[in-house]
This record gives sequence, structure tokens and C-alpha cells, in this order.
Amino acid sequence: MMVRGSRGVGVPRRRPFCAVRQGLVGCAAVATLAGCNGGSGTPPQWSPAPGALLNWATDSGQSAPLPITQKALPAGVAVFWTVDAADPRRLIASDWQGHAVGWMEFAASIRGLGEQSPDGSGVEIGNTLYSSDGRLIASNLSGGTWADDSRHLCEVLGPNAAPAGQQSVQVSANTIVGVASPAWLYVSLPGHNRRPITQVGDFSDHGNISVVSCSLTSDEAIVTTSSFVSITQISEYRLSTGKLLYSAEVGSSVFGVVATHDGTLIAEDDSACGGTVIHDLAHAGRVAARLQGTYVKAFSWDGTSALTNGPMGNPSFAPTAVSVRTLSSGATVWSAALPPTDVNLEPAGSAFLLGVPPVSPGHEPLSKSVFVVGGHGAVTQVAVRSAMAVASGVEQVSVGETSSTGNCG
Repeated sequence: MMVRGSRGVGVPRRRPFCAVRQGLVGCAAVATLAGCNGGSGTPPQWSPAPGALLNWATDSGQSAPLPITQKALPAGVAVFWTVDAADPRRLIASDWQGHAVGWMEFAASIRGLGEQSPDGSGVEIGNTLYSSDGRLIASNLSGGTWADDSRHLCEVLGPNAAPAGQQSVQVSANTIVGVASPAWLYVSLPGHNRRPITQVGDFSDHGNISVVSCSLTSDEAIVTTSSFVSITQISEYRLSTGKLLYSAEVGSSVFGVVATHDGTLIAEDDSACGGTVIHDLAHAGRVAARLQGTYVKAFSWDGTSALTNGPMGNPSFAPTAVSVRTLSSGATVWSAALPPTDVNLEPAGSAFLLGVPPVSPGHEPLSKSVFVVGGHGAVTQVAVRSAMAVASGVEQVSVGETSSTGNCG
């Protein structure tokens, strides 16, 4: 795999609607689009005032346990969180050299460790978000993708921050039907407010709309639309204005999309060709690289490396080849046969954090080997039997096997 400087060959099945990052490329005459702002041509069902902020609603009676004791983290140090195998009530913060630098301890064993903010200043347990100093930030998270400022989330919800998903109405005593349910992109400050950005589609019974990259640094978000198990569309929006910067339909065999934290590179995992096509959105979506026989699971934060894995084994927890590849040269700097693996990313760096379960998984809550793989392939062991917080916007599962011998792109 090698990122090339020249403009790549176009992908026949991609149909770009519009792209305006490096000068206006233009809009195709597509009936469902009313110009480069991506409107449907019909008035939206909900139109918030410009700059509107919606309060982060809190249900009455909501509560969550607070840490009973803690060790404060050093100021300005990015961390990742793992559960202490020796004491599952304790959540340990480690720096990216693998050194434990702080912790917080709860009265009961920790269950449901989820995602964390990029720098570790926020960590999710179940649907509750805690700050790194043990404060309760919100106890009613409903998903979302962490922004690269580690404070905000990008969420896709209904109008007026209603829960995501298609709505239904009862049309007769025995009949309930689904109705068009607008999907809106929000930039949210957990526990405080949500700012509606723009409508990004409509929820359906058989699909989903997700944010794969949320960048307040570059003022952009990458949003994917799926139907059943396939990605059908990739779009890029300006967060400050809601303007559609780029949109493209993709083939039905694309099952996964990942992006760099700033949305510059996107990778389409394609089962038909048995590999990945990487596009450069800074240059109107040109093809930057193609991988055959492997899929991109994540990009490093600094955009210099990609974590890849081979097709899912049979059974699904069987090991597959997991590698770290340098984008500029295509060189593989580290590789191992691993079962489906959790992933986190070093902010502003090139390292990956991996949480690897046993080859024959049981039902133990603390069973993952956690280690850091640096951009040059150096490995630092962190924990042998643990659970780890993961990054959002990263493919956390291995992908379906394929027998395709086609060429990607």
C-alpha cells in the first residue's frame, strides 16, 4: 500500500454528487439533490434557528455511582483506560508509554467499559460519562462519535434531539406504519447542550446513519448511510455551517468505512474486491491507495499509518492477520495473527492500543491482553488480563470473509 501524489484512477461505481474542498468540482444533476447544500427540495419538517442550542435533557431520577477514591492524573497527559485485573473496581489510566499515572476506584466491580475521549479526559461506563478526575458528566449517553477536541460529540438524532431511529404512527386499530423520520447531525457538549447542524438524511427500518469522523479542528464531519449490511453513501459536512462538502454513493459490497480523525482520508472496505480503497478528500476524493486481501480497521491519529486486518476467520473468533502499515511506503512494520481486537488511537501520535481476547473466548469479563504498537512497530505490554476503553469511529470487529479475486478500485 502506498499513498501516491498523483491523481488516482476514478472508481467506476462511485458517483460523486459534489465536492468543494479544493475548488468547486461541481454537482451532478441528481433529482434528489437541490444543489450542493444537499437539500431534498422540500421544506424540512424541523428548522431550528441559526445557532440554536438545545439543552441536554436529563431524566428525573437518573443517577450513577461516583468513584470512592482516586489518584489524580498529571496535567496535560493523554491517557487510555483499562480495568485493573487484580481489582476490577479500579479503573487505571496509563500514558502512551504504558505507565500507570492515575486511577479511580468504585464501590463495585466495573462493568460495561465503553469508549473514551481521544485524550482520555472522558471515559464511558455503560451510558454514563465520567471525567478523568472522577466527576459525573452525563448519565444518559445515547451513542455519538467523539470529536478531536476531546470535549464534544457528533451525534445523529431526530429533530429537537429526539432519539435516533425511524418513527411510527398507528393508522388503524391493527396497523402501525413507519414514517419518514429526519436524521440530524448535532455537535454536542455532554451534560450541557446540543447544537443542530443540518439534516443528513432520513432514518429507515433497515439502515443506519453514523458519524465516522468528527473534527472541530478541521470543522468537518464524515457521515455514512447504510442499508442492511452495506454502506450506501459517504458525505462530508462543514460543522460551522452545515454545508455539504462532498458526497458519493458507493457500491453495495462496501460494508465498512473508517476515516482519519480530521476526515482527510477515508477507507472503504469492499467485500467484492476483497480489500480496501483509500480516498483523499483533501483532493476531491481521488484514490490515494488500494489494498488487496486486507481491510483498514483504523488510521493512526497523525495519518502516517493504518491498522489492517484480513478477512474474518471461521469461526468468527479465529485469528486473522493484523498489521500496522506505513502509508507513505506501504511497508508492514508489525504483524500478528489475532482474534477480533479492540482498538484505541494515540492522540497526536502514530501508536495503536490493542485489546486482544483469548483465541477461544469464554465469558470472563477481564480476559484481554492489552498492548501498544508504535508507528515503527515497537510493542509495549500494558496488561495481561484486562478490559480497555476504545476509540469511537473505529471498526471494532473483524469483517466477513470473501473469496473474491477482483481488483479493488
